[in-house]
Amino acid sequence: MEDVKKLVVFYSLSGNTRFIAEEIKRHENADLLELKLDKEVGFLKFVRLIGRAMSRKKPELKSYNLDINNYGFIYIGTPIWASHNAPAINTFLTTNTIENKKIALFCCHAGRGNGRAFKNIKAKLQGNEFVGELEITNPIKRGKDKSIKKLFDWLDKINE
Repeated sequence: MEDVKKLVVFYSLSGNTRFIAEEIKRHENADLLELKLDKEVGFLKFVRLIGRAMSRKKPELKSYNLDINNYGFIYIGTPIWASHNAPAINTFLTTNTIENKKIALFCCHAGRGNGRAFKNIKAKLQGNEFVGELEITNPIKRGKDKSIKKLFDWLDKINE
């Protein structure tokens, strides 16, 4: 694959998605953008976040200083809640014009798969080339080494 600037965009509440995003950053020499809610919620408010995910709400994000147009390849990572991506991803996708990029999607979940998340993200990113999808179940609890191997195998495959 040609040498293009890479970005990893993600939201993480429990740390699983952050763990994978940081490994992608390291392996791919990519920049990292962690999306933060303007009004962060504690882990006990998880049920409320699930409701927001299901309703596809778009919460306010803390500002970041980054120009998406500087990147040719974007990895987008999200936890999966009730078969949906995190609401912060919805905000990011609707407040940025992302076109003519290579896109790879990754998610972390507790074992029920990505549900409609990847389909919904792809619908918001028409006009891009999707090069891969990866799901990892509880990477921190189920074994970091196993998760990293699965991740690196996927990264090598989509970057051939």
